Amino acid sequence: MRGKKNGFVVYCFVIVLVVSWALWPALTRPAEWPLKETSAYDLEQISRIKAAILEFNSGLDPEKAKVYATLIWTSSKVAKLDCHLAMAVVKEESNFEAQARSSAGAIGLMQIMPETGRGLGAGDLFNPSENIPAGIRYLKYLVDRYRGNEELAVAAYNAGTLRVKAAVPDISETRHYVRRVMATYRGLSRGRSVYRKPSEAAW
Repeated sequence: MRGKKNGFVVYCFVIVLVVSWALWPALTRPAEWPLKETSAYDLEQISRIKAAILEFNSGLDPEKAKVYATLIWTSSKVAKLDCHLAMAVVKEESNFEAQARSSAGAIGLMQIMPETGRGLGAGDLFNPSENIPAGIRYLKYLVDRYRGNEELAVAAYNAGTLRVKAAVPDISETRHYVRRVMATYRGLSRGRSVYRKPSEAAW
């Protein structure tokens, strides 16, 4: 009887090894791995966004830059938000450092507060595949809330909606933040043909 038990244990162990070997690539693949179905046009834009990210942060791992570029492009496309605006916010918030954390507790690439992240369905804000889509959804919500006024949306991203009504609030940090983000945004937007087809609507 003991021999049969030992044989069964060995058999189970072999099965576990075989299944683990088969699943290992999927288990070890980064959670933020780019979407599988992308067109040649999408891949071209992702490549260009990646290049821009590396200009902002030359010390960043190119593979990470590619992942961030993919997430920014696809999330902006889904949200119908101008990807240049999303890039400008990420640049100002963290300069594309996924492990960034502010003294106030904001986390990740788009510096999202934990409670805001939970409301957006993001559980791990250090994970770019959760942080970027959540941050872009929130930014799109703000653009819509302020009826397309991107400066007010950016101000609210920094200072909160309670402080932003019909104008950028008279808060030094927020005013400087808005100026920097909008300057980066305009700089990226001058090369709109780089990131999208001229016939496409602004998003």
